[in-house]
Amino acid sequence: MTMNLATAALEHAEQIARLHSASWQATYADVLTPDYLALTAPAERKAIWQQRLYKPRSNQIVLVAHANGQLQGFACAYAGEHAEWGSYLDNLHVAHGHQG
Repeated sequence: MTMNLATAALEHAEQIARLHSASWQATYADVLTPDYLALTAPAERKAIWQQRLYKPRSNQIVLVAHANGQLQGFACAYAGEHAEWGSYLDNLHVAHGHQG
């Protein structure tokens, strides 16, 4: 399977939010409430990604990975975020079927 990487754009916000929420549901089910994961997190993630992609910070880099026309992963980093520690990888999420 061929994986294509691209710079994220505003039209990717909803797909990124869905994958981000699904990743949280799979990873944090034992520490976050089911109601939060099912009802609140998806809307929060959507709002955050719409804002980040509508008005990105100057050092923000968001990449998306697509296979067969479907978003399979994304990464968000902030270049040169910290004077001592350098860049900051804020998010890295991969669809369950493509992990490993």
